[in-house]
Amino acid sequence: MARKHYRNEIEGYLFLAPQLLGLVLWLGIPMLAAFALSFTHWDLFGRPEFVGLRNYINLLFHDRRMWATLFNTAYFTAGTVTLGTTLALLLAAAVHQVSFGQTLFKSIYFLPVICSMTAIAALWRWLFSGDFGLLNLYLERIGISAPDWLNDTRFAMPAVILMSVWKGVGFPMIIFLAGLHDIPAVYYEAAEIDGADRRRQFLHVTLPQLSPIILFVVVTSVIGCFQTFDQIYMMTSGGPMGSTRTIAFYLFENAFVFYKFGNACAIAYVLFVLLGGFTHFSIRLTQRWVHYQ
Repeated sequence: MARKHYRNEIEGYLFLAPQLLGLVLWLGIPMLAAFALSFTHWDLFGRPEFVGLRNYINLLFHDRRMWATLFNTAYFTAGTVTLGTTLALLLAAAVHQVSFGQTLFKSIYFLPVICSMTAIAALWRWLFSGDFGLLNLYLERIGISAPDWLNDTRFAMPAVILMSVWKGVGFPMIIFLAGLHDIPAVYYEAAEIDGADRRRQFLHVTLPQLSPIILFVVVTSVIGCFQTFDQIYMMTSGGPMGSTRTIAFYLFENAFVFYKFGNACAIAYVLFVLLGGFTHFSIRLTQRWVHYQ
């Protein structure tokens, strides 16, 4: 019996071996190499020169662009996560009430998620164009002075946020919808007997039951927003005047525009620490209001 159990364990590890090997080769080794390079000055052409903590010190204490970039990233994250999570929850609640054609609605809302971000960003860049954009055309027809969305520091980031929410709202909506299907109907029946209307049922039954899913959606959305690059590159390239430069785009600039690969790796690990800290503290701080069945 013990030999059979041991053989089953060996077979399990053999099945996992290709995936584990790929994880080590394509994730573990590059992460270690990037960590080592973050302590060097390297322009890709010469030998890496060890500089100790200078890259981190410059980024955190002397690089004003880094702090502006962190602010832009926080602004983008707050807008996208707040609007996207709220809209996804409301859409899921609405679709959950539909008795006919629910699959069609889920497919329609999820379709942008599986489309290429590059193609979607190019489409929205045309929609937001100040010269011949479709949005400005309709605004001018109803007598509203239309701004040059992507070339105005006041409107560029909101425009990117709007596009990002439209592109990604279908994914959390599907997750919320699955959570709504798992809530026992007896909870709503008991609340209705106690005199709770639809609003109170949503606040005191639906939201507490969905709290683990809300936490998951918020944490994963924040992590995704801090890694935002494609739509920034396609729509604004970090402009105008750096108002949409996110930390992922700044990493790209340091690596492939300024050829400061040591700086780029340091930015990557600053991002890693920020996201790790956020995930840890968000889980710790939400233990009081997250209800696990």
